[in-house]
Amino acid sequence: MHVDGTELTVDLYTQSETLWFLPPLDSSLSTPQRAQLPSYLMLASDQTIVPPQTVVRGPGLFSFVEYPVVLPTALALLEAFFRIYARDVGTRIGSSAMAMICYMMEYVDDDGRYLDAEQLPEPLRTFYRELKAGQKPIRQWTEELKDALNRDEEPFKTPTHVHEGEPVCGGFVYLDD
Repeated sequence: MHVDGTELTVDLYTQSETLWFLPPLDSSLSTPQRAQLPSYLMLASDQTIVPPQTVVRGPGLFSFVEYPVVLPTALALLEAFFRIYARDVGTRIGSSAMAMICYMMEYVDDDGRYLDAEQLPEPLRTFYRELKAGQKPIRQWTEELKDALNRDEEPFKTPTHVHEGEPVCGGFVYLDD
């Protein structure tokens, strides 16, 4: 692992559940080269992008990896958390997504080195600014976010391999309404 003596838990999620708004990932990522990665992906060992280990940000940079690890950038993660929150509001997954938005706002965007929220696509940039400024009640903000995103994309469909009550997404359970 990249932190001596520490075991890390790695949760795996399908792109269709978490990063559905990005172009499909392909086999070129099996042997990634930094210069050839799309702008929304990075190498976990790239010290120009990934922060070093800190108490607030966690383990940070992979100092040594036998095989390259590709991650979404902070900007792509923030966009994913917004979209997941809007899709899953009122569920444990939606609550986790909002907690991650707040974490990124507080700790990742705070110093401006690892996230430039001004690069978020609209309407997310506006919603991020509103949330950060506390301009609206959260219920109103949430409804407006959901409306704005639902205009632009198809509703999330539960993967066909998932059955009601079966654990998905790192232990969360999908329950059909």
